[in-house]
Amino acid sequence: MGNFQFRIPELVITDPILLWLFNHGWEQPGWGQTDANQLTLALALYQLAERFTDAATRTAIQGAASNAVANLSQKIVGGAAAAAMA
Repeated sequence: MGNFQFRIPELVITDPILLWLFNHGWEQPGWGQTDANQLTLALALYQLAERFTDAATRTAIQGAASNAVANLSQKIVGGAAAAAMA
């Protein structure tokens, strides 16, 4: 009999987000509920808003994200100060 050689194509993933998820694991269902997670989301939204070419949309999103960052930062710092005093 002849020597059969065949090649099975490999799946190559190049999407950096999928690669990160495969490496670090999928998102936890409850993620985003803590103040620190909410702060991370607000900072990400602020940065992503830079991509909008419409100035009004960009300003609205960044304004809302800025308010969230300010409020959450005060809440986190206030909670840390209260814990330190206890």
